[in-house]
Amino acid sequence: MAGDKKVISEKARDHYDAQAKGANYLLVAHAAGLIGCLSVLKDYATIPQLKGLGTFILIFGVGLLAAIANFVGISLSVMFAMNMRDDRNHRRRFWLAAVNITLIGFAGLIVSLVALVVGIITTMVRFSSL
Repeated sequence: MAGDKKVISEKARDHYDAQAKGANYLLVAHAAGLIGCLSVLKDYATIPQLKGLGTFILIFGVGLLAAIANFVGISLSVMFAMNMRDDRNHRRRFWLAAVNITLIGFAGLIVSLVALVVGIITTMVRFSSL
C-alpha cells in the first residue's frame, strides 16, 4: 500500500512539473512580448509604423494575466493534491476544490495560449510590409 502511494505521488509530481514548465514558458513569452512593446514605446511619436502599439500591449497584457492565473491554478492544485487525506470526506472536499481550481488554471491556459497566438499573428500581419 505504501509503495502504491509513492508511485502515485511520483506520477502526480511529474504531471504537475510538466504543467508548471508550460506555465512558466507562457509567462516568459507574454512578459517578453509586453517588455518588447514597452521598450519600443519611447519611439512611438516619431515612427509612424508603431501606430496601434496599444493593441499589442493589450494582447500581451491580457495573456500575461491569464498565464499568471494558469500558474496560480497549477500551484494551488499541487497543494490540494499533496494535502489530500485518506479520509473519504476530506478527499471529496479537497477533490471538489481542486477541480474548481484546475478549471480556473485551465481557463487561464486557454486564454493565455489564444492571446499568444493572436499576438504573434497580429505582429506578423501588421509588420510584414516592413
